[in-house]
Formats: sequence, C-alpha cells, structure tokens
Amino acid sequence: MNRAASGADPWARLIRPHGALSHISRQGNHVRRRTFVTLFSGLATSPIWAAMPNIRQVTVRDASFVHIKTISSGLDVEAFAKHWASRERDARTPLNLEYKVDIQYDGRNERWLYDPGGLTQVLTKGQAPVYRLTSPPAFNFLLGIGA
Repeated sequence: MNRAASGADPWARLIRPHGALSHISRQGNHVRRRTFVTLFSGLATSPIWAAMPNIRQVTVRDASFVHIKTISSGLDVEAFAKHWASRERDARTPLNLEYKVDIQYDGRNERWLYDPGGLTQVLTKGQAPVYRLTSPPAFNFLLGIGA
C-alpha cells in the first residue's frame, strides 16, 4: 500500500503534488527556468559584458621586436580597453603589420599584429579575421607609435 494514501507520510502530498495541481507546479518551474536562461544569456552576450575584458598589461614591440612601451597602469589600461572594444571586423587585408601588441589577460596572453593605419589581426597558425579600430591616431598615441 502507498504511504501517502495511507496517511503515514503527511509531507508526500506537499513534495509531489497530485491530481489537478500537478500541471501548475511543472508549468511554474518551466517558466522560472526559461526566465533564468533568458536573463543569463542576455547578460553573457551583452556588449557591456563583452567590453570589459580583464586586461592586465599591454606590451608594444616593433618589427624587430624592440620594446616600445608597456601599458600597465589603471587609467592607461582602461583607455586601451576602450579603444580595443571599439574594433570592428574589416574585409581588407592589412598592408603593414610592423608592430606587435601583446595583451596579457587574467588567464591568457595574445599577440596581435598591428598596422598604424588602424588594422589589426591576431597572430595564429591559421587564418584570422582583420579588425579596424575606430580611432587609429588616438590608439597610436596610446601605444607610443607614430603613424
């Protein structure tokens, strides 16, 4: 015999709804789960979240790997992050990738090749897209290079 039917377990009805109320409980959980997923996915893909990388340090080198500048202070790193977040994908191929920009994040490092005209591309074994920065003169000044 079932314990809930015999009255031996008074909590069984509260834990597992029976009868006409069972669809309401399941529907409520579904709505809450869907709302949470929608909110969370919106946060994870929002431009604000994406524009706030944890950049620790930026090192700039020329074509001969001679050190030009290291950006590590809070205001300079913040200015770099602002410029860096403004880059957009570009169909053109960079003509003069003479600078290397090493970006140190919390848990990883990246090397980007940079053209003073505002074009940049990540250094990788495979093909990589080219990006254009929206304000090359200001970015070049921040990096310590001349156009």
